[in-house]
Amino acid sequence: MRHVPVSVIIPSFNAAGYLEACLGAVQAGTPPAEILIVDDCSTDGSLNLARELARRHANVRVLARQLNGGAIEARRDGVHAATQKWVAFVDTDDILEPGALAEAYRGAQAAEADICIWELWRFDGARSWVMLENELERFPVTGREALLQTLGSWRIHCFGVSRRSLYLKAYGEFRENCHTADELLTRLVFKRAQRVSACKSRYYYRVNPASVTINLHPRMLSSLDAALWLIDFCREIPEAPHEEVTANAIWQAWWLFQRRAALGPATTRAKVADFIAQLVRRGALSRELLSRPKSLAKLALLTACCAPALPGLRRSQSAGAAGGEQP
Repeated sequence: MRHVPVSVIIPSFNAAGYLEACLGAVQAGTPPAEILIVDDCSTDGSLNLARELARRHANVRVLARQLNGGAIEARRDGVHAATQKWVAFVDTDDILEPGALAEAYRGAQAAEADICIWELWRFDGARSWVMLENELERFPVTGREALLQTLGSWRIHCFGVSRRSLYLKAYGEFRENCHTADELLTRLVFKRAQRVSACKSRYYYRVNPASVTINLHPRMLSSLDAALWLIDFCREIPEAPHEEVTANAIWQAWWLFQRRAALGPATTRAKVADFIAQLVRRGALSRELLSRPKSLAKLALLTACCAPALPGLRRSQSAGAAGGEQP
């Protein structure tokens, strides 16, 4: 096999220090038929570097976005521009093990699967360690079984080689553009897959203090929108761990609230208050949460801290100021 018939999509934002190493790892072993570097309005010279790399490598194309939209939108552009029936995603500050593309592609073909996932490892430059290891005797699984392993806590890696058609359909169904939206998209892809296989090749996730997933930014508050989306999504899945999903959402709200100084105190308080109100409207605070006292304690603290911003309380206070009764 001269080329692996896969389009590799690399979203790039201010990644000049990592892009060449990332590309070199993707090209190692049997290179893919196509690599799409999607620049998301970088300001550090990443776009010029990507274009230089494209001049050196015949299988590399560069797409330059006109509006910064985050990795989810960069991947969307890559999926639509891809020419191969199979796609894979690699982030610029991560490293793919040499030969991983070919092994995952062969694994998908051998199992007649729609997806073949890699193992997930972390590295910090000095050492590496496993996060999600594939036990091959447990694969292949159905797409629904793979989906269930992403709910509550992730027990399966989301990256590997996948049919492009799955992502085209998932993007057609998915309209959210929020922090962690890529995780929600992955769940839609697993939901649509008939069969998911796995291989032992490794995807190395870099522990990078400058990563956009670590830096505090007000847009991280939109992860609460993603949490509500997931709660709604799980309603269609009777065997989903509903209470665990809700408890995780509460802890996410608490994590954000603790960082309100960096995220904007007033904005954070209002966002968390709306999140609590949405949980109540959805009936997500079920009796089963009583078995999770720590989550309930965090919810009580959040409610007390955000009480002035809660929608219902704002209305009652306005009514009281106007001489009306307060419930």
